[in-house]
Amino acid sequence: MKKNLIWIGISAGILLVVILVLIFLPRHKNPVRDARYEKGRQIAEKIFQAEKKYYESEGKLTAFWSDLNLDIPAEVIYYYIPGFALSIRGVSDEELEKILNDHLGVGYDLEKDLLGIEYELENGDTILINQSNFFFVSYFPKGMNVDYRIESVQNFSDAFRICGVTSRRFDPAAYEEQAAACRAMGAKEIEDPVYGSTFVWEN
Repeated sequence: MKKNLIWIGISAGILLVVILVLIFLPRHKNPVRDARYEKGRQIAEKIFQAEKKYYESEGKLTAFWSDLNLDIPAEVIYYYIPGFALSIRGVSDEELEKILNDHLGVGYDLEKDLLGIEYELENGDTILINQSNFFFVSYFPKGMNVDYRIESVQNFSDAFRICGVTSRRFDPAAYEEQAAACRAMGAKEIEDPVYGSTFVWEN
């Protein structure tokens, strides 16, 4: 009888420890996801610093990999031009010129009219660099539902880092899942008039 009581006590203690661990450990903790996201953050930061250096030197923004002198293998998959997202995977130079002529007019200036470029890395992750009006770089790890974004409106002096989530107004269920992932990775939640909440890292 005494042994049974001891085992019951031990079992109850173990159960209590398990319950406390489940309560206090961050939800959605995922080491593999967190490591991939952190690598994406590092690449986005590298792009941001290269863009900042380019802006300080040239006085303008660029979305072109060659201008930023990045040693990260990547393939251009989209050009974003006014009112149009152009997939250029498998498109020849001649076909690309014709498409751009059709949409921007003969004698277009791609560097002037370009809004942004999307790149694909060797592992399937994608990066969008925006050069219109203000700069941002977004890193989208393949198969993950949150992205990492750095935005800068005023000459890189006000840059902030965002854990990108779906708007709560558009898809509440997706928002809650993504928000939990951002929280688990350490992003701070702040109120946002458009999205309901935004998740940021302090600089």
